[in-house]
Amino acid sequence: MPSPLKVLFVEPPPARRVGGIETALAGMARGLVAWDTVVTRTSEVTRAAVVMADLIHFHGVWEFPHLRARRWCRKAGKPFVASPHGMLEPWALQHRGWKKLPYFHLAEKRSLHAANAILATSEEEARSLRQWFDPAQLRILPLGTEVPQLPERESARQRVGLVADEFTVLFLSRCHEKKGLHLLIRALPEVARLRAKAIHLVIVGDGDRAYVEALRRETSTWSGNLRASWTGAIWGADKWDYLVAADLFCLPSFSENFGLAILESLLAGTPVITTSATPWQSLRGDLPVALCEPDVATLTAALQAGVSAPTPSLATRDTTRATAIQRFNWSTVGAHYAAMYRDVRSAHVDQH
Repeated sequence: MPSPLKVLFVEPPPARRVGGIETALAGMARGLVAWDTVVTRTSEVTRAAVVMADLIHFHGVWEFPHLRARRWCRKAGKPFVASPHGMLEPWALQHRGWKKLPYFHLAEKRSLHAANAILATSEEEARSLRQWFDPAQLRILPLGTEVPQLPERESARQRVGLVADEFTVLFLSRCHEKKGLHLLIRALPEVARLRAKAIHLVIVGDGDRAYVEALRRETSTWSGNLRASWTGAIWGADKWDYLVAADLFCLPSFSENFGLAILESLLAGTPVITTSATPWQSLRGDLPVALCEPDVATLTAALQAGVSAPTPSLATRDTTRATAIQRFNWSTVGAHYAAMYRDVRSAHVDQH
């Protein structure tokens, strides 16, 4: 029986992988065990760790230690793959582009050209990466998820303090300009004005203090049938109460390479509104994901439709959950990652 494949994950420091990327990498590492793949995770990579691994998987860019570790890979004859995790998407590159673009062209791009494979999580991300890399170098594999034990919906609504007759819109992510929370806060007053239904926006997350405080001031002026609650960051098991309790999840991002919170909402059976700047045009299939442009006008229209739609029954929510699990659980997706690692390693050995 062949020995397990030893894969080293080289990751950003903990402070820069809070939230979705940490959840994804932890789940991926656990899911790969079933496919004879043993993962070691580190953000402080050493030359010895590189030499001991069969294959190295770099997660993210803009980390100077990763450049050094890729040089070690080349010197040791070790195959490596890289996942940019959306950090090379157009919006991300333009944000502080005066600093990122020169560094990318001087160092990062050349280093990544030596990768045995560069992984995109969707066709949309691959389309962006083709301007920088040989298409033959690119592979597309979605992220996956572990299957959570979900709370009962009414109990979850009580625990998070929701009122029975309120329509609850959930934002669960980092409070960052890229995530478009300001668009959501500016769209909802018009939705509330046009609908008699009481609307409650629940914001689960934290971020830049100035950005958050400015938006909190906006929501503090809301009255009548519209209100907002700010919970701060909740990344552990408690987040599932909010995902299950919500009537609608909204992530109006300007850029996402995957959007794990969207998948988590679907696992909770909750319908989603997101934007065309996410990859869910190609990922959604028949899942309840509505898309709009990342601007206030089209988001307002999408929210009006979402608030006016019939409330999904528990059976409909169960169907959404089952479909998301079938397509994205790590027992399925992990098999594709394990096969990709072995293909890359075999091709590397044949070339050397």
